Amino acid sequence: MSATRLPPALLTTLALALAPATARAQAQEVPPASGPEGATAAPAPAGPTPGPSPAQPDVSSPAPTQPAPTQIDRPRLLQDAQPRYPADAWEAQLEADVVLLLTVDAEGRVEEVGVDTPAGHGFDEEAVRAARMLRFSPARVAGVPTPIQIRYTFRFRIPEKETVARTLREGCADASCPVDEREAVKIRAAVYERGRGRPLAGVEVYVLDRDQVLLTDEAGQFELEGPPGAYALVIRPPGFYPFEATERLEEGEEVTLKYYVRRHRRSRYSTIVWGSEGRAEVARTSLADDEIRTIPGTLGDPIRVAMLLPGVASSASGLGYPIVRGSLPGDSMYEIDGIPVPMLYHLLFGNAVVHGRFVDEITFQPGGYSAEHGRFPGGRIAATTAKADEPRWVADLSLIETSLFRAQPVGESTEVVAAARYGTLGYIIEGLSANTVFRYWDYQTRVAHRFGDGGKLSLTVLGAQDAVGEEDPESGDESVLRLGFHSADLRYRRAQGSLWLTAGVQGGYEFFLPPPPEVDDGDGEMMGDAGRATMWRLRPYLQGGWEPMRGLEVEVGGDALVQDFGLDLGDDLDEVDTDVDSGLTLGFWTAAEWQLGPVLLNPSLRLDHYRYQGSNRSDHETSLQPRMAASWQVHQRASLKASAGLYTGPSRFSFVEPPIVFGPIPAYEGPGLAFGLSRTWQAQTGVEVRLPGDFEVALTGFYHDLFQAIDFSLINKPLRPDLTPCDGDEATDDTLPRDIDGRSYGAELLVRRRLGNAVFGWVSYALSRSERSIPGVGTLPFDFDQTHVLNTVLSWEVGRNWTLGVVLHVNTGRPYTPLVVDRCQDEFSAPYFEGRRGPPNAARLPAYWRIDARIQKREVFDTWYFDFYVDFFNASFQWETIGYSVDAETGRQERDYVPLFLPLIGVRGEF
Repeated sequence: MSATRLPPALLTTLALALAPATARAQAQEVPPASGPEGATAAPAPAGPTPGPSPAQPDVSSPAPTQPAPTQIDRPRLLQDAQPRYPADAWEAQLEADVVLLLTVDAEGRVEEVGVDTPAGHGFDEEAVRAARMLRFSPARVAGVPTPIQIRYTFRFRIPEKETVARTLREGCADASCPVDEREAVKIRAAVYERGRGRPLAGVEVYVLDRDQVLLTDEAGQFELEGPPGAYALVIRPPGFYPFEATERLEEGEEVTLKYYVRRHRRSRYSTIVWGSEGRAEVARTSLADDEIRTIPGTLGDPIRVAMLLPGVASSASGLGYPIVRGSLPGDSMYEIDGIPVPMLYHLLFGNAVVHGRFVDEITFQPGGYSAEHGRFPGGRIAATTAKADEPRWVADLSLIETSLFRAQPVGESTEVVAAARYGTLGYIIEGLSANTVFRYWDYQTRVAHRFGDGGKLSLTVLGAQDAVGEEDPESGDESVLRLGFHSADLRYRRAQGSLWLTAGVQGGYEFFLPPPPEVDDGDGEMMGDAGRATMWRLRPYLQGGWEPMRGLEVEVGGDALVQDFGLDLGDDLDEVDTDVDSGLTLGFWTAAEWQLGPVLLNPSLRLDHYRYQGSNRSDHETSLQPRMAASWQVHQRASLKASAGLYTGPSRFSFVEPPIVFGPIPAYEGPGLAFGLSRTWQAQTGVEVRLPGDFEVALTGFYHDLFQAIDFSLINKPLRPDLTPCDGDEATDDTLPRDIDGRSYGAELLVRRRLGNAVFGWVSYALSRSERSIPGVGTLPFDFDQTHVLNTVLSWEVGRNWTLGVVLHVNTGRPYTPLVVDRCQDEFSAPYFEGRRGPPNAARLPAYWRIDARIQKREVFDTWYFDFYVDFFNASFQWETIGYSVDAETGRQERDYVPLFLPLIGVRGEF
């Protein structure tokens, strides 16, 4: 389309006389960043055509009745509306973007309009007026029409910048202009995103000196015809760096060109919504993309990033097993797309067992989650798998691993995502140490297909295996510890009218197999038996929901978990007497989300029945767990939240030897029900506020009342001081403490800047205490209690494709049992000093701090890009105190340090 350019004075006169109805505003919907589980989405392209692009809702907080299911169909724009251009802004030749928050009801009508990003100069009022006339198709969650809140942007632009215009030469009219009889030239070109090779549709191509702008089609192509000469082209898609080119063509010449435009690295995240996503749950935090892959000191592992969030303490620097509000790692649940992950890291302390690219987002909840999630009394770390929205390869090579990731859409209905990784570190260790066995690998695959009737079938398979030990050079036999797992999940989702249904089945095999025990030649006694475990599991499940009335969503679900154990705890845990061969757990839960004006209620109830069978015993337990969460939106940018409830589960092993703790361990589900269920009463309340500048603040207070069926931090731990100095025979009590009560309480603060800016990051701080009350002993601080924990995370894209990152971690010392120094002497030796045990956990270790750093350089080519990165864990070279020992000659107590420093160098290519 073309239009005649008018003189500025005439434009002003027409604007004032005609109530600027001839002005045009371009509306562009700001795309969502999170679905019900926070999945990210790329921005819709901006085109010059007036009116909004097809709408896609941003399900950010607060949604009036946003349900919990994972399948959501975003609303589409059915009826457009054009705002008038404000007269003053037109006269001043001003342009603006006005971001609105629209509440769209279940029939697609706009109920409420709020201005999220004002522009002034009359733009806001005109955008609000036009927004009330928009009409959308209903948003559907699992097929059910539901009210939703979306962000919607009106882009006010001067018309001649958005249409093809012919230049009027001074002193001549159209009919009298001289005709150029030379043969015309033609430029055929296509615009692609540099680094990915993806065509960019709806992109404006400015032809300077001709006052002309062209629009690329769906294939990213455009054509330009004109007289011979030079053509200066400028391409400026939103979120991209400007691209300029000058083409000189002779008479009759035709050329075909490709232009590659480079995106701002983080522009595609500019609308990511994080935090609690409109739910009533307190202290729920979601992290995505660069937030889980490029944080210094985390080795690119999403789970380790959770160590930097409020509510998490660490057992030792560099060990990524989260101590969530005073619970051991084995008491927290870890899952990906609802599939349990029975081990977090290779060889218990290496990198994560799930490829970082296979994970699209993680959600961390230290407590207060709904009854849909059960059988664990601790926190929850859940990951969602990446989507195959476009084909891409990612290859990664570093000092510790080699990996490959592939995402491939197949047609319009099927997508495949796969990843595999092998431990490069094993080659280095086996090369440096003869006869050493050090190998690990993992894999993940997801295939999903959407049917025309709205159903979706998906299959996810993942697994990992480690092997470490020695090989006999003569026989070739290996004495190797092997551990790992293989899991699969097949599920089908379907929505019909106001109902939705998900049915599926999970299965898996887990194993922890140490080398055969050594035999003592003296008496034939079996030595070094560390225990072994295997487990097969099968879990069919069914859940569904419906909306019986407007503002009320009801969900129900149930499952059956069948387990077959091969469990031998070994000598190291001989105090734990167990006899379990199989287990059957039946679960049922129901939950509701009820919107009452600004108040959202989320009551839920869970019922679990456990039955474990052994050769000599049969145990069963039933647990009824009521839970309630509520949210009150006191302001457009502020919500008050609170929750309370009961959380229970069977004991799950955590291997504890302070300062080290591991958990969960594959196949070690715990000693059945020999000691009963662990349980936690949880209560928490908080406030969440969104601030200008893409900042969010969340402040939470919590109290957890704990009952531990078995507290593995107390196994083999002396609970009384040693009163027998100088090698005396101490009277010991090997009785395992039972009925351990405890509590944790405190406050947590999170100040965060959203991903999407050149600088993003967060500051988290926790002030907390965790205690254990032991019968006959009293109340002791929990072994891994840290009163103050501070984390500061900062990532800065400094320009020219350089990114710098830094993490500052500070924690106060954990409790330890102090030593009492005795001066000793006997008739056979000179005087010496030794330390004996004082009161348990009566002192604290010194505070510890460290700085992690990351430097990344990206080279962008036409259809792929290449990253080089250096990641420094403990770049500050701080040594952490893990305990004290006594110098036998001087009697001085000296600190025992862990000098852990890890530089990681790697390269990555994405095609």
